[in-house]
Amino acid sequence: PDGTAGLIDAGPPEAGWSRILPALAQLDISRLDWVIISHYDADHLGGLLEVLQGFDQQWDTTDDLTVDHGIWDRGGRKFYSTYWFDDYVAELTRLQLRRTVEVGQTFALGNGAVAIMMGASAISIRTKKTPPPSPY
Repeated sequence: PDGTAGLIDAGPPEAGWSRILPALAQLDISRLDWVIISHYDADHLGGLLEVLQGFDQQWDTTDDLTVDHGIWDRGGRKFYSTYWFDDYVAELTRLQLRRTVEVGQTFALGNGAVAIMMGASAISIRTKKTPPPSPY
């Protein structure tokens, strides 16, 4: 109701232009406040560049979708490279839209409601469990 619009994941390749763009158009959404990519598999980020390019599927034209506050992901890189991920990183770098999400970060949902990021990590940290120091 207050105009806030966000997108969590963009589906697999071809979903951007075949499903997400038509849904956004039906809702009269021509810009997003934020986008969150939950992880780097093609079924979550494969449609994003199509969404950003708009219906003409060309960069830097008047129908490109605007994202006001960045495209957020866990940062870092995949342990292996894929066509979809490499293009995602290259284009978001060119557009200066890629951001790294932090645990506890909030995203406005509209009318005062927020989503709170509960987990985000590009690196898995393993530590040895050590007993607490002895009080003696």
